[in-house]
Amino acid sequence: MRSANFFPVRLDPEGHIPKMRAAGRLAAEVLDAVALKIKEGVTTEELNQFCHEMMVERGAEPAMLDYQGFPKSICTSVNHVAAHGIPSQQVLVDGDVLKVDVSLKLDGVYGDNCRTYFVGTPSAQAQALTTAAYNALMAGINKVMPGRTLGDVGHAVELRVAEEGYQLIRDFGGHFIGYKLHMPPEVPSFGEPNEGLVLRPGMIFTIEPIVAENEEWTMQHNGEVHVAKGRLAAQFEHTVLVTERGCEILTSSPKNMYVPNAIRPYVLNHRHGNAL
Repeated sequence: MRSANFFPVRLDPEGHIPKMRAAGRLAAEVLDAVALKIKEGVTTEELNQFCHEMMVERGAEPAMLDYQGFPKSICTSVNHVAAHGIPSQQVLVDGDVLKVDVSLKLDGVYGDNCRTYFVGTPSAQAQALTTAAYNALMAGINKVMPGRTLGDVGHAVELRVAEEGYQLIRDFGGHFIGYKLHMPPEVPSFGEPNEGLVLRPGMIFTIEPIVAENEEWTMQHNGEVHVAKGRLAAQFEHTVLVTERGCEILTSSPKNMYVPNAIRPYVLNHRHGNAL
């Protein structure tokens, strides 16, 4: 019998995975579409309105709107804002590093993903940091398969970030997802090999490292998470499904529109089945 919080350990005997695929695909399609709107002179509120309208038009609910008091439909985190940035009249300028996190509810289940974008021409500093965040996500994904543990996944993420000389914001990580947006257990972006929950087919969760130039951060009164003043942060997130043979990325870009430019995708093992 399925518990209240988890998908079955047997691979989807109740037929919910197709719904999760559809929700994940739509969440990725929203990120594909908003990527074309990100440019100098645009406000983060305009991006929020665009994403909100697209989700509603496609029959989905913006999962973040009114979630624990969050006032907007997406998170837009600029430069030193690491996560939970609130769309506003802030105007994007050349060189900005923008994290866009899209979560939605479709047909009773949730899709969740985040990418880091560049506005105009990024600095070498921004490119290097963002590459590190992306590579850390993919290092974690490459550990997802039956018999591995959440500790294996987190350790791979943490190791990759350390190798590239950056810091994890360890207080935030991924989560299981399904009939609720955030479900236990948490999926830390750090860990020890062979420790933690053993992965089994049918489990669905997010991996979402936040990587910064400095691990010091503060929570602002409006709920935004800022790293040390003047320091950049980057984040990527995918929703993944543990399959019988490995894993499937449910939030892969349908158009292969991996952004930002100038970053080469980490080479996926063939078992994942689909690219970013």
